[in-house]
Amino acid sequence: MKFSQSITHGHGQETLLIVPCACKKRKTCRTAKAGVSNGSSYPPIATTHLDAPYHFASTMDGGKRAITIDEVPLEWCFQPGVKLDFRHFADGYVASAADVEAELKRIGHTLSPLEIVLVNTSAGTAYGQPDYVAKGCGMGREATLYLTERGVRVTGTDGWSWDAPFVHTKEKYAATHDPKLIWEGHRAGREIGYCHIEKLHNLEALPAKGFTVSCFPVKVGGGSAGWTRQSRLSSDLH
Repeated sequence: MKFSQSITHGHGQETLLIVPCACKKRKTCRTAKAGVSNGSSYPPIATTHLDAPYHFASTMDGGKRAITIDEVPLEWCFQPGVKLDFRHFADGYVASAADVEAELKRIGHTLSPLEIVLVNTSAGTAYGQPDYVAKGCGMGREATLYLTERGVRVTGTDGWSWDAPFVHTKEKYAATHDPKLIWEGHRAGREIGYCHIEKLHNLEALPAKGFTVSCFPVKVGGGSAGWTRQSRLSSDLH
């Protein structure tokens, strides 16, 4: 087995972000715990990162305390991978359980517990462009639960967020005033705890299946997220 494909965005010093936390609750602020208050000027959420269940809510699995990034089981982070090709969906589209089921049928795959599911959207090729944060589809509550109900505990996307770009969600909320539209994929983690990776790269180069994903996070103590150098591993030694 060899490391054959980096699927993490690389950043040079010229792109380093200084993100001070303006919140007065620095000891309990999730943003601070994700990397600002521990002496880092480059919080995990600014680049490719793994979000822990604590990122979504204080509870998971129907009321249990949500685990932080330093408590995520390592076996979740090294598993066979599956790629869902959702590049054809419009920007702001919210993928459903039916969409996931149809794509799995197209690639001829039945999910197994702990497989890592990566979602390739149109945002992947827009990275570095001004419209990146508005590109790609998102994964809705139904789609997320479809995965987690089948034992998936780590997912990922090349979009800015697991959910649909917020600029599109904002427009839908303005029209409906339905609060359930806001971060619905994230909030599905309250029902079944899971992690997701955001801001992946090079997913276009992956096959639909037949590879292994490594996405161990940096152990940010009590944090809601951790940087990850995610790679696709292949058993092809040639």
